[in-house]
Amino acid sequence: MLPRIFEDRKQAGRLLVAPLGELISTADQASTVVLALPRGGVPIGFEIARGLGLKLDVLVVRKIGHPIQPEYGIGAITEEGDYWFDPAAVGIYELTEAEKSVLQETGRREVDDGVRKYRGNRQLSSVENKTIILADDGLATGVTARVAAKYLRARGAKRILLAAPVCSSRTANELRKEIDEVVCAQEPSTFLSVGQFYKNFDQVTDGEVLSLLASPIAKAGGASVNESGKATSSERPNEVAIDVSAQASIKGFFHVPINAKGLVIFAHGSGSGRLSPRNQQVARALNNAGFATLLFDLLTDIEAQNRANVFDIPLLAQRLVIATKWARERVSMPIGYFGASTGAGAALWAAAELKNQISAVVSRGGRPDLAIDRLNVVTAPTLLIVGSLDIPVIALNERALSQLSHGELELVPGASHLFEEAGTLEQVSRHAIRWFERHFAQPRQTEVTVEELINQSAHPLRNRLDVQSIVEKLKTYRIVMLGEASHGTQEFYEWRKLISQELIANHKFNFIAVEGDWPACSQINQYIKDKSPMSSAAEALNRFVRWPTWMWANTEVAELVDWMKKNNKGRDEKAGFHGLDVYSLFESIDEIIKKLTENDPALARRARMHYECFDPFQRDEKAYARALAYIPEGCEKQVVAMLENLLQIRVHESIRQDELFDVQQNARIVKNADCYYRTMIHGDEDSWNVRDRHMLETLELLLNKYGPDAKAIVWAHNSHIGDYRATDMINEGQVNIGGLAREKWGEEQVALVGFGTYQGEVIASHAWDGPVEIMTVPPGRPQSYEALFHSLAQSTKKKSFFLWLRDMKSRHEFNQTLGHRAIGVVYQPAYERLGNYIPTSLSNRYDGFIYFDQTSALTPLGQPFNREELPETWPSGT
Repeated sequence: MLPRIFEDRKQAGRLLVAPLGELISTADQASTVVLALPRGGVPIGFEIARGLGLKLDVLVVRKIGHPIQPEYGIGAITEEGDYWFDPAAVGIYELTEAEKSVLQETGRREVDDGVRKYRGNRQLSSVENKTIILADDGLATGVTARVAAKYLRARGAKRILLAAPVCSSRTANELRKEIDEVVCAQEPSTFLSVGQFYKNFDQVTDGEVLSLLASPIAKAGGASVNESGKATSSERPNEVAIDVSAQASIKGFFHVPINAKGLVIFAHGSGSGRLSPRNQQVARALNNAGFATLLFDLLTDIEAQNRANVFDIPLLAQRLVIATKWARERVSMPIGYFGASTGAGAALWAAAELKNQISAVVSRGGRPDLAIDRLNVVTAPTLLIVGSLDIPVIALNERALSQLSHGELELVPGASHLFEEAGTLEQVSRHAIRWFERHFAQPRQTEVTVEELINQSAHPLRNRLDVQSIVEKLKTYRIVMLGEASHGTQEFYEWRKLISQELIANHKFNFIAVEGDWPACSQINQYIKDKSPMSSAAEALNRFVRWPTWMWANTEVAELVDWMKKNNKGRDEKAGFHGLDVYSLFESIDEIIKKLTENDPALARRARMHYECFDPFQRDEKAYARALAYIPEGCEKQVVAMLENLLQIRVHESIRQDELFDVQQNARIVKNADCYYRTMIHGDEDSWNVRDRHMLETLELLLNKYGPDAKAIVWAHNSHIGDYRATDMINEGQVNIGGLAREKWGEEQVALVGFGTYQGEVIASHAWDGPVEIMTVPPGRPQSYEALFHSLAQSTKKKSFFLWLRDMKSRHEFNQTLGHRAIGVVYQPAYERLGNYIPTSLSNRYDGFIYFDQTSALTPLGQPFNREELPETWPSGT
């Protein structure tokens, strides 16, 4: 049975309400509290509290991670300093008491920070004799939940119910021995990470936690009740910022209820903003009726100081257009405007510009006459609501009504201009709800064909100047990942080079990290930073001796490397070039011993002693891998111990910071390479995951090394950078760096760009370690994205193009699952239809896609290679 994939934490939390409700009697409800483990558990706990009518609070418990692998929990610490270490984990990693003390102190500081952040001076309420629902977003090892339960039990909790959408089956069964009830929506036996079970697993921010804890639901317990007796959502909306220029943004509140009927964007009037109490009241009514809302400030703080801007209708309308575009990139539903006072004029001005993109407009006490010259081109049905006592504005609205092709005027009896009279604003809300329900239900747009979509949205790629259309979409991201459908296509390398040059030269990107070996890439990095005596990029690329050498030793990369060296001239902050991969076992050992010998001979001798475990295999990774079949422990203990030694070193006179970083990274590679070969030789699919998790770890270390504002470019095969959750990889238990990066840093910081072609030529080999050949890439098979884009290229005359998939229309049109070609370094064109296509939801796998109808083969530099070593992409070829 395939695992359930949750949309997000909110949807996952709702699934726990029913099973938890069966475990809590009506009599127990008053003495039951939801305690969420921040940060990921808070949205889960919020939904449980809302669904069951309970109070919500946070219990701050911090996982204690191993010094080498922080994501691996070996213990946890509570708010009052209680801690627990897993004896098995401590024993395996041979932690000393001193090391444990350091970990405890670090954890205690993090807990104290969390308590101050989320509760301020308020103490955790008494849990004595209470039923506690302990909420988290998923349980892998369960260390944090176990310690939290011990903490609550020691303080007199009567009953503890642990709730999480997904739990490792092994962990859940172990916890049931200690906790009264463990409630999980699913308990898979194969469990790699919590994030693999969520479609959207963006990091929960501190702001989101505080917003949920400040909600009336959290404070009062559960849902509020309206005058009809129906439960209504009191959830506070998300705070957002919408960029209006490179230097300025406007603030807003964005709330999207589940299964929303449409989105209503508010245009405030007379200088008021998102905090307008009257518009907030109408927004709550719309939310309770099932509509999404966006309330935002039309002016920046500086602009608002100039009173004339309040009446600058073209400026206000333009802000509405920007906000509408921002919203369309995030939701796929009908959009309407709700305008008040001068904001109504701006709403109609914007509706005239956007035409059929706006499904309906409602004006409250508005000044539609301020857009009088544009009213005759407004196509959106418009409702003008005016108080019966607001005589001057009634006349202005009657004049505007005569210019509208589809408009109605509604007078609210006894209401003045601001609708301050009792019950009048509620009448406005009811009129607005009926208007939007009536017109959102009617299609306002003619269905756009795929051909029209490509004509409208796809940017043709004719020459290098067209790279700007791509860079414009990518420049604001912190991490840009550029894929490839093969390791041997010239166009893929050429356009990755052009994009990277622009991002580095003009948008402050700090380094390129590639699907290549760390030691070989370090030589490139030294060359481009003028720290090497090498005279040319070709000489530096000679370090790539592992088959297939053409992946990096080719003309396109040589041109990029020479450009980076030239671009770095005279710069204090020089752009770097680094390898992400895990294969360089013996090369990394060589680098460690070489640098330690130069800087710390005693430590070099210790390194030789640890790594002599590999000596019997005579630098043959295949021989070591085969030996692991008979001696599973291999050299694992030695490589972990050496890494621990090296991580304890601090920068001193004999070892420079950059050299220390390089030594420590090579030690990580030795440890992870050992793990990779161990899992691979036993046929364990997790060998792929070891590799991609190492890539992610290396990327994070590089970002930290280059500084808090560092920005990265990643070059790797589509199979690595395209989100694994949008392919059948997730069914195989596989992850990749693209999906993991989205989970770690959030989709707003990570851009994934895929590449593809319909036909042409490629360089590859028919067998491992075989000679490189130019091969023919056959036409894409039917019912594939390659075939679809070929058809579109023929009909639109756009032979090569860039498509931004975050656009709402593109995201909807290209989210279907079709085959998507992946070519490895070993390639059999005659048989590619049998295994070279990955089922893919394109707009969920990538943020952007670059397509070439016809491609050509890459030109290698023709270096020699060692046939005795494992292929760099063995065994997958990507």
